[in-house]
Parts: sequence; structure tokens; C-alpha cells
Amino acid sequence: MHAAALAAGTFSVVTSMSSTISRGRQLAKTYTPNHCLGVYACDIPVLTIASDPASIDPIGQVCRRALDQDGSGAIVLGCAAMAPYAAALSRRLGVPVIDGVVAATVFAEALTGLNSQR
Repeated sequence: MHAAALAAGTFSVVTSMSSTISRGRQLAKTYTPNHCLGVYACDIPVLTIASDPASIDPIGQVCRRALDQDGSGAIVLGCAAMAPYAAALSRRLGVPVIDGVVAATVFAEALTGLNSQR
């Protein structure tokens, strides 16, 4: 969420199941209270997302709807199983699509690099 806020100012979250929307809203309010404009679900089970490459199409449709409704500048993928689709979705949608696992890794690497300069 911090990466999306830095990259685009505002973002929408797209997660797997509707049951995770309220938790996504709580996390966004805690981490980036003024940047998250909405949380949406594609209602595709995680194991299906992970095993069926065709799931990118309905995920992309939800991402597009979120961007259109919210006017946000980025998408945060709220499910690690969606990670392989981030680059393709970014190209398709024309906005940054942030996978949390990759973003956390990049931030950790950057912080490690800063600490090694002591």
C-alpha cells in the first residue's frame, strides 16, 4: 500500500474473496488512511487464481471497474496468488499494479543497502 501511495498517490485494492474486503479496508485505513479509495473482490478462490492463468481476465475486469469507479492511480493486489499477473495487468490497465510481496522485498533490499553504507 505504501508503494502504491508513493507511485501513484491513490490506489484501489483488488483481493480474492469478498470475505476479505473489510480486512483490506482496515489495513488501508491503518497504513495509508488517505490513499486507498476502494477495496474490491473478484470472488475467485485463491487456489483457482494460483492454478488457472485464465483467472487474469476476471481479475482484470475487477481492476478496471475499481479504477473507473474510484479514479485511483494504481491497483494493489490483495492476494499473493495474483502476483504473477501484476506486470500483465499493469500493461493492460495502464497504471502501476503493485504486488505486496514484490514491493516488500524491494523495500527490504533498499533498506538493507542503506544500512550497509554505515
